[in-house]
Amino acid sequence: FICGYLTSSVPTKFYADYKYSFPRRMRHKALKIKWLHITSKLLILLMLLFYFFPTLFGVMGSNLFLSGLLLWIMAPVMTIVTIILAKLLYDKLTTEIPQQPSPMPRKREEPRPQPRTTTPAGVRVQQQPVARSRPVPVAAAPVPVVAAKKEPSGPPCIICGDPITDYVDLSKCKCGAIYHESCEEDAKNCPKCDTIFSEEEAPEPVFEKIQCPTCGEVNEIQADADLYKIKCTACNVILQTTDNGYNYLVIDDEQGTAFEQFVSLTKKGHPGMCISTSFPDKLKREYDLDSVDLIWLTDTSTTDGKTMNPHRLEFEMMRSYASFVKNNTNPVVLLDGFEYMVVENGFEKVFKFIKKLNDLSSVNSGTLFIPIGTTSLETDQLGVLKKEFDKVIEIDSAE
Repeated sequence: FICGYLTSSVPTKFYADYKYSFPRRMRHKALKIKWLHITSKLLILLMLLFYFFPTLFGVMGSNLFLSGLLLWIMAPVMTIVTIILAKLLYDKLTTEIPQQPSPMPRKREEPRPQPRTTTPAGVRVQQQPVARSRPVPVAAAPVPVVAAKKEPSGPPCIICGDPITDYVDLSKCKCGAIYHESCEEDAKNCPKCDTIFSEEEAPEPVFEKIQCPTCGEVNEIQADADLYKIKCTACNVILQTTDNGYNYLVIDDEQGTAFEQFVSLTKKGHPGMCISTSFPDKLKREYDLDSVDLIWLTDTSTTDGKTMNPHRLEFEMMRSYASFVKNNTNPVVLLDGFEYMVVENGFEKVFKFIKKLNDLSSVNSGTLFIPIGTTSLETDQLGVLKKEFDKVIEIDSAE
């Protein structure tokens, strides 16, 4: 019976791992190896028949008897062969999964250097023509006359040192130094007083009116401002619109972006639950979370009932999450502490847990926010995690 269970369940597990290796939008293309699963069921049926009817060959007119020892040998062998075959076949299919090409970065065009205009000094040799009427003795041959061209005169350029002969090409710094206009573009600043040449004035900012998605207040902000970092003057919530019913992965070194999006939806009337490694009283002081169920993610024993152990993902945390999203309409959940859970449980276990949370949210029209830091995961781990979310928000901390 144990071998029959393994023969049936292990190939199914390999198929599930193969299916979840696909991006979310391509999982419908993950097909089972039908003959493998049918063969495993036939082997289970064969083991059951030999277990209950050891004289099964008597139906075919043979007196061959299958003893218990042979069944003990045959059952594990068939199970091991089935498991190894399923592992090899699904691993081969996993390596053949097409990967989505990443967008090529746009090549930055470098400014072309402007040629420096110089006036080289040269000479022109004028040679007297030799008479061809009669030969002239060598001693009497006329000496060539070299006429040197007159050097161009003018004040020297403070940048290149060449004289400035064309006064149309002359520019003057406020310190009194003069230079070619063409040299100005290359030097960028005056060598004498370090004044920046042709400093362009900053353009006046363009403002536009944005309506707050939470309270409806109209705010006037710069046209190119990041709405994730601008708050409404009336309700103090970010102006970026957040759609409910999606799973969000927020990549930011500061937790504020995810919390602001979470607060924005709860102020619209959505029931909210926040699971965080931060102490609940601290969160209430920083954000408007009075109407939210706050659960402290910690392994510290406290008298407060609203705590959750990070080691009990599949039991305690999954049960609380499932109960909340099933018993509320359009719920919103923020799970803060992804890095803490990875340290305590490992990435693979937390990754499978997150996939179950995303599925529960999608089925129950819920919204899930999971913030992580920009350097919390390896590149390959972050790439796999991004595929499990409907929307990924990356905040540039350098701005």
